[in-house]
Amino acid sequence: MIDKLTQAYDFLKRNGPVLPIRVSKIVGTNIMMASALLSQLVAEKKIRITYGNIGSSPLYYVGGQEALLQDRLGYQLSGKKKEAYDLLKDKKVLQDSILAPPIRIALRELKDFAVPIDVTLNEKLERYWRWYLISNEQV
Repeated sequence: MIDKLTQAYDFLKRNGPVLPIRVSKIVGTNIMMASALLSQLVAEKKIRITYGNIGSSPLYYVGGQEALLQDRLGYQLSGKKKEAYDLLKDKKVLQDSILAPPIRIALRELKDFAVPIDVTLNEKLERYWRWYLISNEQV
């Protein structure tokens, strides 16, 4: 019989990103045990965990499922976070120093979607933000 760790990993590969409650139902255990299984898989670097939460729970996913985070986390954003998310998603790269302070703060909180890039131009360090689905080379 497949052990619970393998069961959880296989479920994530097929259905990620998911909440721990879904994993608990699949592997037939309580949410605390499911969270422990997921933590072990994160520690083994087999899966990843989001910074953002749905309710009080993060999402767990397998590498390669990053694009699905937009559907699972992006929709719940509001206010300045939603504004920063939409701007970065549209423009793909933003220069931190020219953004309004509330957008700059929001980008720092959008760790699942906004990747900081520090660049030295004319001996001055500049911070840019790139959309998480594009590479530094594409920037």
